[in-house]
Amino acid sequence: MTSPSTTAIIPVRLFPSTKHRLSTLLEDSQRHALVQAMLEDVLDAVENASTIKDIIVVTSDAELEEVTHQRGHDVFPPTVAGLNGELTEAIQYAEDKGAEAVVIILADLPLLTGKVLDQMIQGGYQQSCLMMAQDWRGSGTNILYLHPPSVLQLHFGMGSLSSHLAAAQEAGLSASCFAAFESALDLDDPDAAHRFLSIAQDNPQAQSTRTYRILSAAV
Repeated sequence: MTSPSTTAIIPVRLFPSTKHRLSTLLEDSQRHALVQAMLEDVLDAVENASTIKDIIVVTSDAELEEVTHQRGHDVFPPTVAGLNGELTEAIQYAEDKGAEAVVIILADLPLLTGKVLDQMIQGGYQQSCLMMAQDWRGSGTNILYLHPPSVLQLHFGMGSLSSHLAAAQEAGLSASCFAAFESALDLDDPDAAHRFLSIAQDNPQAQSTRTYRILSAAV
């Protein structure tokens, strides 16, 4: 079954406050480099996904805008504060450009692959109108597939997985959860950083990422 025209939306938070929970592990300049490295690793995965037609990076950071444009993708600078508001704006922008479905992908998933994204998007289209990839702790939403794009009010933040499931149930929408090793590890605190480095010891794909080069040199 062929999935509808899907646009990937990737939000990236501004420097220097981004990834502040990693400040006990990394200096500001290292966190800065890590955010860019993880964005590019995620872009590698999205570019390799056959189900994704367009890519939009949501950011107001000049350096990340430049990285995105150099790779030939669209930048959406949000006009509101807060991740859910920013993403709601970006979804409308994607719809105006013809997106029939969107997949919101957090920009701190260095193990993500195009194959896993394709599996999730195809599964989401066949099984339900929305699908969520849970984080490694089982409480957060790392990736959210929506078909049609504006079908659900967004609830990214603490406990977002249960919040999205509850919102879907309240709206009478079918929803599924997706669990995969490659989509689960969101690198946003020291525990996750050490977990990533531990995984990378026996994982050539992880060792090939820009994220690994930054972290292994810094930690």
